[in-house]
Amino acid sequence: MNIKLLEKFWNWLRTDYPRDSYTEIKLMNIEDDRLYKQVQCFQEEHDIVIRKNCQFFIKEFKDLWQILNYKAGIFDKYSKICYSISPKFFDEKGDISGKYDHMKIADMIFLDIEKIEHSSLTEEDEPFIKQFINNVMDRLRQYGLTKPVVVHSGGGYHLLYKVKRMKFDKGRKLGYKQFISELEFLNSKLYKIDHCVDLSRCIGLPETFNNKRGKKVTIIGPIPKEPIDDYYIKSKRMDLIKKLEKQLKGRKIDTGSNEYFAGYVDGWNDREAKVKHSESDWEELMSEEDRKLR
Repeated sequence: MNIKLLEKFWNWLRTDYPRDSYTEIKLMNIEDDRLYKQVQCFQEEHDIVIRKNCQFFIKEFKDLWQILNYKAGIFDKYSKICYSISPKFFDEKGDISGKYDHMKIADMIFLDIEKIEHSSLTEEDEPFIKQFINNVMDRLRQYGLTKPVVVHSGGGYHLLYKVKRMKFDKGRKLGYKQFISELEFLNSKLYKIDHCVDLSRCIGLPETFNNKRGKKVTIIGPIPKEPIDDYYIKSKRMDLIKKLEKQLKGRKIDTGSNEYFAGYVDGWNDREAKVKHSESDWEELMSEEDRKLR
């Protein structure tokens, strides 16, 4: 486990979080019920908020490291360790959970990209799903969303865009769902943007083991220093998406070749309709600084 890289990711995740906010660390896909007893033992030994024998609510990296390092990494060995992409807060009654009721703000645009049938990626899939992801990232640049943290989840890829903190309410929740649904026209016959747009969601923690897929969760890169300040996820940009969707109607997005259709709308893209991406594009995602951490 690369502690320095994980700590860098943690600090990025909690950038600008309020002091009274917590990050949820959740044990999922638990392989042995005896692990719940180990959580109870951990709670007796550490001053950390725990709910339902599988949810930890923490603020500091040292607390995360205590969880990961407990009894030679027993939680990582027998469960999938996940983290919340949005901060959680205690309510007026003095309780906390991973639900929307305990969210006040949001600052993450999150996309989960995977195979249509949810199966694990094979070595043969990698060059094609990377082309698909490059296509998605090209689209998101039109919203001002650039330089995501790219994480290989073990089953697919996560694109994480840290944005300026915004108050979370029902309108924001519905607007985010609409934004993700508007991107679904990019889906191909092989790969897709997962329809799950739950901002209270927990996803696989980098540098831990995805026991469901049998693979390590790995940061591809890079980790930006600052949140994205200037971006759009509605209004005029939505209109352009709809126009592009009409243009694409009846056209096949070819994910089985070395090229993909990169659709064109006036004012959107100064490239030709077909754009090639090479492995070097992905190698450049990882900054020199992050490569040294590896």
